[in-house]
Amino acid sequence: VVFLDTILDEARDKAFQIMKNNQIKIAQVEDPHQVADLIGISAIIIQDMKGKRINNYEFDWNRMLSFEGDTGPYLQYTHSRLRSLERSSNNITTDMLVQADFSSLDEPQLVELVRLLAQYPDILKRAFKTQEPATIITYLFKVCHQVSSCYKKVWVAGKSNDVAIPRLAIYSASRQVLHNAMSLLGLIPVDRM
Repeated sequence: VVFLDTILDEARDKAFQIMKNNQIKIAQVEDPHQVADLIGISAIIIQDMKGKRINNYEFDWNRMLSFEGDTGPYLQYTHSRLRSLERSSNNITTDMLVQADFSSLDEPQLVELVRLLAQYPDILKRAFKTQEPATIITYLFKVCHQVSSCYKKVWVAGKSNDVAIPRLAIYSASRQVLHNAMSLLGLIPVDRM
């Protein structure tokens, strides 16, 4: 028998050990133990919910505590990475993002990301209809993968405002969708990790 509090403690401890590997970043986190706890809970919830309910469920300790691949920590990392991008672009205001001109953006990675973001309402409807949280989780991983693809090639830093503002607006919209969907699944998105 494995008790939930044991799993939660193990997940938190594992997350904290991973965080300690980067002393510079952990120094920027206000409460590293609380963030480690949230990351550990995310690992457990996402591993538990990412399979369809109709499938048999077999408890697997290693799977439950996995931080590799499509996991809760990966969702948290993507969210905190996008939040960091917003913080580092502090010369761009929310009003500037709302009024962004997207007409000059033609990067295929960004176009695909916008298409994915536009699917969010339909994903929620489908998840509600089927009562399958896995629908939302699968979608979130697609968004995270596309954000990662964009992040490598489509930069905001060092670009003129006519390029940086619409790009940041898309990244901010992505972060907001991640935040909303993670909250819907019972996760608390972290801003730094």
